[in-house]
Amino acid sequence: MKIPSECIYSSFIALQNLKTTDTQAMYAIYSKFYQNTSHAIFINDLQHKTGAIVARTRKTKRIIGFSTLTIFDCDLHGKRIRGIFSGDTIVEPEYWGSRCLHVAFYKQILLARLRHPFTPLYWYLISKGYKTYLLLTRNFYDFYPNRNKQDNTLRDVVSAFSTQQYPDAFDPERMLLDFGVGAPCLEDDIARITPEIRAQEPDIAYFEDCNPSWRKGTELPCTGEISFSALIKYCYHLSLKVLRLKLKGRATTKDQTRPSMLKSSTAGPKI
Repeated sequence: MKIPSECIYSSFIALQNLKTTDTQAMYAIYSKFYQNTSHAIFINDLQHKTGAIVARTRKTKRIIGFSTLTIFDCDLHGKRIRGIFSGDTIVEPEYWGSRCLHVAFYKQILLARLRHPFTPLYWYLISKGYKTYLLLTRNFYDFYPNRNKQDNTLRDVVSAFSTQQYPDAFDPERMLLDFGVGAPCLEDDIARITPEIRAQEPDIAYFEDCNPSWRKGTELPCTGEISFSALIKYCYHLSLKVLRLKLKGRATTKDQTRPSMLKSSTAGPKI
């Protein structure tokens, strides 16, 4: 059964304010989706973040999803740029499709943009699977890697960020992060890429072309430019998506309150 988006909320919690019970709940969700991991690995990675956007149920306050986050400075050709780095982003399956984490993330990038209005700002993310990559392609206009155009400036941004954040893992020739044998990777049944999906979704096919060894845990580093014009466009499209979800929820509620002779159907999360 689809959970209404109004039943959950999210907020950013600074690293020092995350409780032990919070991180335990976050790891419990994380470990459902990844192989070759441990609580120690998860906590070690979390220590390098500024904090996390945490999604909870309104009634019980149970954590149902999260996205780790950090903001850092970097030098690119002698000029300072800033990156806002999304780490692990996980939501329990019954809440897939909710925009809860997206709204909270938008608030964070807006604050980061306003605090340093004249410093170039980029979203930096690394993708074990195609779902994370689609967050970039669906929400940004100028991003790398992009199947429709090659932007050398954004490629340089990705290279600079990856070299600084993961100097031992970044492969500049393949433009991939390779953490070696035994690195955490997605469970076999999560975000599986089939020939049918490749044929239907060019962006997913392109992700696999860029990161053919994703099943072994290699990650595709990506970036999107966070300009003021991009923020306005993103806010507009996010508002439309949230409105559509609310209208859909109201329509569903009305349908449930009236007798119906139509056959019921179920649908899984969208690819």
